[in-house]
This record gives sequence, structure tokens and C-alpha cells, in this order.
Amino acid sequence: MARELRGLKSMRPSVFAATLQMDFEAARLVIADPEGAADRDATLRAKELLAICAPPSWMADTSTLVEVAECLSGGGTAWGGARSMARWAERGEGAMLALGDFAAALGDLRRGAFRRAHINAAECTNHARIAGMSDLAALAGVVTLVVERSLGEGAERAGLENAEASADVAALVRLYGAVAAGDASERESALSSLERVSPRAGLVTVLASLCGADRVSGSAIQRGLPMLWRGRTSISAEPREADAGYLGHFDSRGSEVAPGPADGRVGQGAARMGAGSAGPLGSRSAKPEFPKLEVRVLGGLSLTVDGVVVPERAWRRRHSRTLLAMLALTPGHVIPRFEAAECFWPNSDYGRWREGMYTVVSSLRATLGQVGQAGYVIGEMGRLWLNPEFVSCDIDDFEHVVRNVIGGRKPDSAVVTLCMRAEELYRGGTLRVSEDASGFFGRRHEEVRRQYVETMLEGSAAALRTGDTRQAVWFAESARVEDPCREDVLSALGRARRAEEERRAQEGRRDKKASTKRRRKKDEGDTGEAA
Repeated sequence: MARELRGLKSMRPSVFAATLQMDFEAARLVIADPEGAADRDATLRAKELLAICAPPSWMADTSTLVEVAECLSGGGTAWGGARSMARWAERGEGAMLALGDFAAALGDLRRGAFRRAHINAAECTNHARIAGMSDLAALAGVVTLVVERSLGEGAERAGLENAEASADVAALVRLYGAVAAGDASERESALSSLERVSPRAGLVTVLASLCGADRVSGSAIQRGLPMLWRGRTSISAEPREADAGYLGHFDSRGSEVAPGPADGRVGQGAARMGAGSAGPLGSRSAKPEFPKLEVRVLGGLSLTVDGVVVPERAWRRRHSRTLLAMLALTPGHVIPRFEAAECFWPNSDYGRWREGMYTVVSSLRATLGQVGQAGYVIGEMGRLWLNPEFVSCDIDDFEHVVRNVIGGRKPDSAVVTLCMRAEELYRGGTLRVSEDASGFFGRRHEEVRRQYVETMLEGSAAALRTGDTRQAVWFAESARVEDPCREDVLSALGRARRAEEERRAQEGRRDKKASTKRRRKKDEGDTGEAA
């Protein structure tokens, strides 16, 4: 709705549109969506309009919500909204008080103010319970647990579990309780429960912020999280151990320690992956080797296994090719089976698509040379995903470059270099397929196209600031090819062309001046010789 309001040229901007844009910005921060140039400009215009037209309390509340969202997403070191908290308390807005206390607790935890974090978490718990926000009360309990362990105190699990919390929050609370207790079997069970629950995007963002602030076992928890719980956050994508339930090694307090040689357990994932190899797998470090699979979905689908291109004739079924493209294009590379089936057999019953999906997945694995469940394509708990240890996708490289350009605050010279890399990777965008009943490929193509255009606009502006007008024109032209009707694209192209024309005019004047000087010098020499 905010995007549509921004596009209404016949209407003057309203306070409603500006407020909606600020709410949109808060939501973007919470779900960790990259910020585009259009979003940034619209937010700045919304702030200016609210400062002029809205009552001061309205403006303060709207801006405070964005600040809270920034703190929840890990973007701010601390949040000091004492005035807003006082207004909310006066108006009896318990939900906002709980949210503000939680943001303050996270900020204090990140900067090491553990005592203040403990107080704010306790206040959040009280306000959340009064407001009936069981999820937030449970998360405040997790913050309290992390604070107590950071202070070296015995963490109490009593009251941590909340029967009224949502499934994703309850699974996360159970995991932190298991880590604090130092119970290996309970940690394994908690991880299994995480695998069975799809988290909300906002919870994934808060979890990333919480793990970054947890100095005792945050990094180990990050490495053990399932792919669904990583999403688009800043959680590290380091390869996990072969055991699907591995959550690092902990001592009795739950602190991470280096793995010892005596730990000889083999995870179920490693056992399945090594089923066809000679000799037993005797330790956690004995990982089977699979050739590296590179999947390219920008500019069309192509596969490379250990440097060898997979020919088109290797595909036995058209659906298996489409399934791999869908997995590669999905953020996190994990999809529920029913979503894939909806693309192939829309409005079909469970019995039909279940057998069809089994055939499609088996055909895909056969094309990739995978035998059994382990390898490149893994399927468990009604989901399919690409194993990040053996599979890489060019779309990940592209979106990593986009995030660094749009939200990375890089120097202009670095932005220009990154934009050149983005243009090299883009190659016309993601592939489009005919069997797209769910519209997934069309939506993903448009999303990547918008990311590319925003990146080229940033690159054009950065090139102008560095004085490289030719590169600025090149980037702006690339954006215009993909979106020839956007006003900001045409404006950027106009600015770049005017700068290039001015540069050429200056070069022409310099060349003319140098030529006149050389001719004058020559004339003086000829006069001297004649004399």
C-alpha cells in the first residue's frame, strides 16, 4: 500500500501515506529486507512531511516504532525512548511498553550492560503478561537467561517455558533452556523440534540479534540452527558438522568448548551420507566427500559438478529441472513439498502430488548422481532443501553483492566495483519457466530485477561522486534497459549524461587550448629561424 501511495502522482502526499511509509520501514527492518534507494527516499520524505504536518506526539510515536524495529534487528546499539515510554504508560498502552522494554533489553545486552538488560527484561515480562503477549514474555525470559549466564550466575529455567507461546517461540525457548542446562540429549530433541517448525521472519531476525549478543554460546547456536531458522538474517552460513543435530560442544554450564578426540559420535546425516563408502565412519570428523555442485539460475539454468557442465540431455524429467531451479531461487534454498507440488499440479489432492513429488525428486537426484537421501538434495519433515555444504548458487552471490551495495555503507569506489560484479552476475535476470501455476518464478524474477535496478542506481550515483561519468552512464543505461519507465531511473540517466557531456566539453576545451599553445610555440620557432 505504501508503494502504491508513492505512485499516485495526482494526489498530494498525506499524513496517512507518510505514517504508512514509516510503518512499512519498521516492517522492513524486522524482516531484514534490503533497503532500496526508492525506500530510503520515501522514508526521508515521510519524515519531512510528518515533521511539518503531524502533531509532535504523532511524529514521535511513528519515529519511535522505527527505532524499536532497528534495535530489534540489531541495527542499533541501544534504544533510549524514555519519553515515548512515559507517553505509552500515561495512555495505558501495555503492548508498546512491553515492546519498548524488550528492545531496550536487547540493546543493553549487545553493549554489555547486563544489569540494565536484566531489569528491562523483567519489566518486559511483566508488561507482556498484562497485555496478553505470551510470545514476547517468553522471549524476555530467554533474554534473562542469556544475561544470567553472561554474568556467570546460575541460570534458572523455572518459568521459562510458556504454554501459551506460539510453536516457533516455544521451540526456541526450549532450545535455550536445553543449552543452559547442558543436557546433550535435550539439545538434540530441541533441535529436532526446530526442524519441524517454520519460524516467522520477525522471530528469525530477533534470534540473529540475540545470538550476536550472546557471548557465551551464541556462535554455537548459530552454527546449529536449521536452514529455515537462518533466512535472510546475518546468521553465519558456515558449514555445519555432518550430524544434523549438532549444536557445538558445551561444558556443564553450556559454554562452547573445543571438540575433543574422545567424542566419537556419528550423526544420522553422516551415517546416511557414508552408507556406500568402504569402512566404518568412526568419528564426527569423518565426512564423506561429494563433488561441488554449482547452480546458476541467472541468465538461465546451468549446472556444473566438480567443474564439469551437466548437459541438457541429462535431464530425465522437465519437472525435476524446474524443482532444482525453484530450490535454488528460494531464499535459504528450502521449500515445503506442498509448495513445489502446487507449482506442478495446482488444485490436486494429496495422494496424487505425493507420488508425483516422489518421482520428481528421485529423478532430480539421479541427474545429479546422488544415491539415497544424503548429498545435494535433502528431504525431511515435509521439506526439501539444498545442502549448503556441497551446493552453491549464483543468486546467493548476487544478493550478497546487492546487500553490500544498498545497505553496506561502503566507500564509493568499492560500490562501483561491487556494481560491476552485480552486472556481471545478473546476465538478464532469473530464468522464467512455462509451468509456473503458482507464479513463483514470475515473482522471483521481478524481485531480482528490482534489486538489480536499485543496485545500478546506487552504482551510477557512486560513480558520479568519484568523477567516473562514463561508468555512471553505463550503470544508468543498464537500469533503464530493465525498467525504462521509472522516473528515478530516467533522472539518474539524465544526470549521468549531463555529467558526461560536461566532461567531454571540458576535455574539448583542454584539447583546444593545448593545440593553440602548440601552434603558437611552433609559430614562434619558425619566426626565430627566419630571423
